[in-house]
Amino acid sequence: MTCDPDKILEAAFFPVALTTVYMKTGYAPESGDDKIHTFHKLKRFKAIQSQDTPGKVTFAIVSPSYRLVTNEQAYNMGRSLFGKVFENIGEKDLQPMNLIMPKTRSYCHLDLMHQAYNVSVFPGDNWIPFLRITNSYNRSYALGFTMGFCRGICSNGIIFSEKSVKFKYTHSRAAQNAQNDFVFKRDSLVQMEKSFIDNLKNLHKVRFPRPLIWPLVCKVFEIRPPGGSPGGKNFKGFYAVKSHIFELSNRYFRELGDNCYAVLNILTDYASRPDGLYSSSVQTHSLQRKSGIWARGFLQEVTKPAFSFESYLDEYIDLPARLK
Repeated sequence: MTCDPDKILEAAFFPVALTTVYMKTGYAPESGDDKIHTFHKLKRFKAIQSQDTPGKVTFAIVSPSYRLVTNEQAYNMGRSLFGKVFENIGEKDLQPMNLIMPKTRSYCHLDLMHQAYNVSVFPGDNWIPFLRITNSYNRSYALGFTMGFCRGICSNGIIFSEKSVKFKYTHSRAAQNAQNDFVFKRDSLVQMEKSFIDNLKNLHKVRFPRPLIWPLVCKVFEIRPPGGSPGGKNFKGFYAVKSHIFELSNRYFRELGDNCYAVLNILTDYASRPDGLYSSSVQTHSLQRKSGIWARGFLQEVTKPAFSFESYLDEYIDLPARLK
């Protein structure tokens, strides 16, 4: 993960190409003991390969219908889509703010932020919308564009509502027409923004018992105590997460009060900068999605007459509330 715009684009825009695929068919008769392989060209397949390393890493083998969309093309498409959502947008207003990409570079999530657009939730507490551009070369993700929000004070990110504004395309001819489909969804941002603000304000109204923060975090992020030796690597990662969550809890409950808006900030802060079990930044996308899913689902649960945190947390309630 990086926040430098120039470094983000430099890292994401490495060269890739569709190349010819060959299959080994045997050995050349004249090769003797050297056993020189013979190859047959496969006409119906291509390889997606990086072009900036001597080894030319192969990400996937694809069929003739596949259309390669590079990260740079996806980024330019995202800028065009974002511009259609926000009127009178300037070139300097859109900046890449974050890159989530594994060491293999097989996929990436690239966040494009609108620098001049703030969603005011509480006085002095603004959230900024961003567009997450998702692309992959190993076919693990379809080309997609998802709207999210980032808290301006501390850069806590959340994928709030994938259902209202989400565009996914396979790497095919359909991917080239993403802009046309996006035009008809323009009003979705207004609806999502209103829903987002309402949700945050409603979370602020719900009092939260501090001792239950660790069980709740484990429920949201699906964390369970690891097996094996208590002194093993997995246990160290488990307690590293736990320690980090308690540090964030002390900070946000003190700053925002004992309420579920503080809980959301604990979740999104950890999701944006994970450690311990989730030490790799490639987990950020999944954790930010889970934070958004919790924010929406919890408010539906808490309004039920029979709601209690004990029943809501279910088996997670037995997780110890304090660090040992």
